[in-house]
Amino acid sequence: MPGVIEAGDHVSADGRIIKAATLEIDESALTGESAPVPKQIQPIARVDTPLGDRTDVTRGAGEFLVTATGMATEVGHISGLLQTTELEKTPLIPPYRARYWRYPGCCGCQSYGGRC
Repeated sequence: MPGVIEAGDHVSADGRIIKAATLEIDESALTGESAPVPKQIQPIARVDTPLGDRTDVTRGAGEFLVTATGMATEVGHISGLLQTTELEKTPLIPPYRARYWRYPGCCGCQSYGGRC
């Protein structure tokens, strides 16, 4: 069954638009674009997802078919990649780590008069 969306709704799934009436979506969380993007009906054969997770409907109304939810969405895929990324040590980490271990009350403590 298609989901109905209208101005003010928050979209929490990836999907394909099947009906649209002056539909505009705020995709700033996904793309960084500052202006809402007008959306139109897309052929089913298209590979891209015209409606994404974590977007907001700013104008109009429409219906969409959900294609993915949770970790199966594009945002979920990116989240999964970030969770498997290992933290790399930079050349600055060891000197700062050693300094803070030596002076545990650093940066505003009373033990050294508030000075590091």
